[in-house]
Amino acid sequence: MDDTIQLFTWQGQGHSLVMGCIDHTQSEWCHDKAIRRAYEKLYSRIGYDQIIWCVIDPSNWVETEFDNDKCKWTLVLPRSAIVSYIDEWAWSHMIGAPCGPPRKLRYKWLEDALRDSPDDSFGREAFLKKKESDYAVRPPDDELWRRMLLRNPECTENSVSALIRHPIDPDCHGTATL
Repeated sequence: MDDTIQLFTWQGQGHSLVMGCIDHTQSEWCHDKAIRRAYEKLYSRIGYDQIIWCVIDPSNWVETEFDNDKCKWTLVLPRSAIVSYIDEWAWSHMIGAPCGPPRKLRYKWLEDALRDSPDDSFGREAFLKKKESDYAVRPPDDELWRRMLLRNPECTENSVSALIRHPIDPDCHGTATL
């Protein structure tokens, strides 16, 4: 098994990944109380507040108005650099901004619906609506935390991010693009 992983992160220009400390007051989310509380709980659970949030699949990155001046970093790091994997579905519920299912999961549901109801478009539509509705239900906080912090990214069908410690080793391979 390859002991490295390719990760992607978007950071403000001038933000160093290899030195200094993260100033949380510079985050575009620092004024949102729900997100701040969720981060504080996350830090207490992983025992560290100097983290860089990375995506494993860059197609899962949803750009916001805050991303206009950010650099996209492509990092190749040892897997041991990962503090935790994060189930994005659970995190989005924790911060009060539930996301829909990833494309892969939607396609799986569609395949199931086509297999189970090949000649019944209303049945397929009802099946898909039920799956979407079930996916949107927010479990209690304890269950969210249990589902959110993952040791292995393959143990969920949801989109997964990776948390790495800041600063990263300067010898790690990384490139930045605007």
